[in-house]
Amino acid sequence: MPNTKLLGPPTRSLERVLSRTDVTPTRLLRVMWPVQRVEVEAESVEYQSFDLIDRFVLRAVAECELSRKSDIAAFLGVSEALIAGACAFLTQIQHLTQIGDLITITVFGRRSLASGSREVPQKSRLYLLFDGVTAQPLPRDYHRGDLTYDPEPSNREWERIPAYAPFPLDHVDRLFRRTDRSDFNLPTHLQALRVLTIKTVYTAVHLVQTHEHEILAFSEAMPDGDKIIGAILRQDDRIPGLIRSTPSKEPDEIWQKWRQGRPFGPLVRQRPDGVWRATYPARAFREHEIAPSRVGSFDYRDQHFIQLWCDSDRVRQQALVTRLHQMARTIQQKEDLRLRIRDLATVLELGDVSDDDVLGWATVAGLGEEIATLVKIP
Repeated sequence: MPNTKLLGPPTRSLERVLSRTDVTPTRLLRVMWPVQRVEVEAESVEYQSFDLIDRFVLRAVAECELSRKSDIAAFLGVSEALIAGACAFLTQIQHLTQIGDLITITVFGRRSLASGSREVPQKSRLYLLFDGVTAQPLPRDYHRGDLTYDPEPSNREWERIPAYAPFPLDHVDRLFRRTDRSDFNLPTHLQALRVLTIKTVYTAVHLVQTHEHEILAFSEAMPDGDKIIGAILRQDDRIPGLIRSTPSKEPDEIWQKWRQGRPFGPLVRQRPDGVWRATYPARAFREHEIAPSRVGSFDYRDQHFIQLWCDSDRVRQQALVTRLHQMARTIQQKEDLRLRIRDLATVLELGDVSDDDVLGWATVAGLGEEIATLVKIP
């Protein structure tokens, strides 16, 4: 199974779509989206304080034109063993070169003397990520340490999107020349990039088709809506065509079979906007056969989904405050609270909801004290 800890189940992405008022979801596909992971080696310079003996050795070579360790030791009045150790270190950090007994100063050595800081060349390795469909560089959101990329996804329930072409190496050079390259995990102080490996890996993505003929993307990197993949879907016809041609069962067949054996015999029907609903009587929630928090949520089967519903305003009000209570730990600021209330009210078709409304509904549901604490956050 792909790692979807950050993305969550399909039902979470569906609720994110339904919290919007301009689109209506009709189908959801779980896909593995290709990413080109390019390992590069780069050079940089680290600035360090000079050790006293190192500075004097460099000056003796650069300013006094001394080229033998014995001459430098005699000039500085120290042991030749001390000079030999200093020269070995300065050679290692590319400040001196030694050919036989002769010592010369390098460009790094002269620059360090001029700047007063020891410029030590460093090599580092890092990964750059590029979209597997368009080869465009991916921003920092995709480089977070809590994300995982699967080199060989094997779960058949997830459709694998193909990487359409071999990765063009000149895209690394293009990124290197960009002034905003640090936004794509390539710090500006790194130089002399060299590509070591290129590997196609995959990340979990939910693609949601809508009644308005859009395809919305939700990914591990951007679980609230992936703007990068979303733009690719609008600009590249290959992926939307592949998605629309992916076979699936008829939703009516899926949900009529799903309905069999369900308590209280929910009324299953499709709304004019394409959303399927299973409407339960209010007593199904009062008698705790179904948790009130499930009102407005979804069941997901074979790329399709059905929304659990109740026509009772009171049940849906209870669902809002119950789910708000479940989210309490993730709400830190007043603005977060308002956004959660607005999104839940949209999904549950409760209209504009005030803090007073929420407090009143919470009292009826037995959550008055808990929700009052939540409403008071600054």
